[in-house]
Amino acid sequence: MAEYEPRLVAFLDVLGWKNFVDRSVADPNLIDNMLSALKHVPPNDAYGSPKYGTDDIGFTPPLTQFSDSIVLTCPLTIDQFTLAHVYQFFSYVRGIALLMLASGFPVRGGVTDGLIYHQGVHVFGPALNVAVELEKTSAVYPRVVMQKTADGKAFSNEARHIIEECRKVPHTVSYLSTYAQPDMLNRFLARADDGMQFIDYLPGDYAHQEATLRKVLVTIRRGLETYKNDVAIFPKYDWLDQYSRVKLHTDSRLAEFFAT
Repeated sequence: MAEYEPRLVAFLDVLGWKNFVDRSVADPNLIDNMLSALKHVPPNDAYGSPKYGTDDIGFTPPLTQFSDSIVLTCPLTIDQFTLAHVYQFFSYVRGIALLMLASGFPVRGGVTDGLIYHQGVHVFGPALNVAVELEKTSAVYPRVVMQKTADGKAFSNEARHIIEECRKVPHTVSYLSTYAQPDMLNRFLARADDGMQFIDYLPGDYAHQEATLRKVLVTIRRGLETYKNDVAIFPKYDWLDQYSRVKLHTDSRLAEFFAT
């Protein structure tokens, strides 16, 4: 019998996708651009690693994609591999957000934990409803936000309990101990001025990312110019501009983008 199980859940949605689709009818090149962007789901070579998300951990987060909607999940069980799998889950979410933006398509979304059914192309459950609602009402800008709990934490009490118990599980594979560090998940998160925690998808280490980041900044600059008179869309690119200035302004190779 089919059952729900506790999982981390991410729901991602491409901002302005309907507009892109409408424009693509008269612009066949845009169809190619849209398809090329969606080929970053799941992400390959995100953050400079050709095996990002598929290394010796041996785990790829279950993923379902329909049009511009993307769902990723990660089982939450007390197991020595769980923390590594959670790391991969956040790596995938971060990689998709970065590479889609570099392709010209900003992403917004929500991450929560709870009960869900996710097997193959079939995905549904209360946790997915929560993640969708986060995207619609809380994300606002091109960011993937974490669900807020009553105590301001990023995960429910149940999820935090599982994560803490996993840290106590003996690791029979030596490299797994690196995922048990207390600050492991914090590496993926940032906090916005409005108090929302979100996936920090612009990398702080630029070593292998110059080409990707240049594409990101071109997307932002183009959006600022294209939508400067659109009161609904301009604030989203303005948020991206402020975010990129905080994260990337110290990279001298990208100085031309921050000259003004």
